[in-house]
Amino acid sequence: MGTVRASQGLAIAVVILAGGMLAIALLASRTAAADHPPPATDKVQGFVAPGRGELSGRVVDGRGNPVKHAVVHVVTKDGERTVTTDADGRYKLTVGARSTLVFVHGDASISGSTVTSAIVDDQEAIEVKDALPPAKLAKPLSDPTIIPEYTDAMMDKNAWARAWLLLEVSSTGVVSRLKLLNPPGYDLDAIAIRDGFKLKFEPARDRADKPIGTRVLWAFEWPAFWWMKDHRHERRRMPGEAYRVPCRGTGPTHSVYRNCAPPNMAAAITAKWIDRPK
Repeated sequence: MGTVRASQGLAIAVVILAGGMLAIALLASRTAAADHPPPATDKVQGFVAPGRGELSGRVVDGRGNPVKHAVVHVVTKDGERTVTTDADGRYKLTVGARSTLVFVHGDASISGSTVTSAIVDDQEAIEVKDALPPAKLAKPLSDPTIIPEYTDAMMDKNAWARAWLLLEVSSTGVVSRLKLLNPPGYDLDAIAIRDGFKLKFEPARDRADKPIGTRVLWAFEWPAFWWMKDHRHERRRMPGEAYRVPCRGTGPTHSVYRNCAPPNMAAAITAKWIDRPK
């Protein structure tokens, strides 16, 4: 007769759980003006698979209803694949890599559990590891519409730039380290990293209402310099009008296009962490 060992995590957070399992929450905190919501690809929620073996879970909307045919993205250092949820919002796949990122785009929440088995003292031991969202997600205290400093290269090119960062936010709301997932170019990389460490958060909380660490996606955006000047906008905050600018690649009928590139989630696995300056 087999035995069952359940290793249950209270949060998708930067918390080491039984067996050394590390789980994270991914939340795209970059928000636009209320009348111009960000694209669905700007919203990401997921976790690092809590172990190898059979991973199964569910995708639900904000009201807890199952999301049918939701596309679940699975990323390892070797690439990305997708699976689709059934009519009850459930998915199932096999996880073999040590670091596997599982996430969904849009207004949805995803959870999952891995089941592994091994023979211990001539008995089958089954281990279940859960990854559940925090009871309360991290909330940005910094203004998400702030535009970082422009560089000469950015102004000269009159380009529209965007940087995606993965932030490790501590239980005190401080960014302890980060990864630059989408470098903005135009000599802006160092500015994105510098300003990333300036961000402050109300920390996520577990089901016991204790503050916990978590990981948060954040985007900085720089509208084209001359577009801002021509429309008489100050280069300090994203104007609501900016969210109506068509995305790059939508056609040759406009002189300026917004950079709407989604986060490069593969870099969340492969990119190196940058520690907070001391």
